[in-house]
Amino acid sequence: VEAAAAPAVPFIVRDDRAEKALASDVLDLTPSYADFLSSYALQSGYAVFALDGARMSAKRGLLDYVSAALGFPGPAENWDAMIDLIGELPRVHGNNRILIVVRNAGLIKRAGGGLYEDLRDAAEFACANAREWSKGEITIKFAFVD
Repeated sequence: VEAAAAPAVPFIVRDDRAEKALASDVLDLTPSYADFLSSYALQSGYAVFALDGARMSAKRGLLDYVSAALGFPGPAENWDAMIDLIGELPRVHGNNRILIVVRNAGLIKRAGGGLYEDLRDAAEFACANAREWSKGEITIKFAFVD
């Protein structure tokens, strides 16, 4: 009697550069490294979301776009609400490891009015808050790509 073959399990090669990058909450990446890190994160069990900075030229539009793109249970009315809703992403998407890649981040910078800085601040607070609330069970990362 021949034993059944074990199901194929994808083999993930640990990449120390990627692990080091994912140790930071908020990253600044080149487009090619963002592609690599997104792929690595997916293979490592992260849910990966892409946002387009071209859709974020004003605060209200940014909040509405991010709410829809990330599947928030409701709209973010302000930065504090967005921070809280980002913390809900693991529950909403059933994954405690989240990577959010913001492409064309330079367009947000050029929009002015402190929009880029406010978004980065919100990202940093959201990542830290989720980690603290969950006692380290939740990992949320942001990567900004020009």
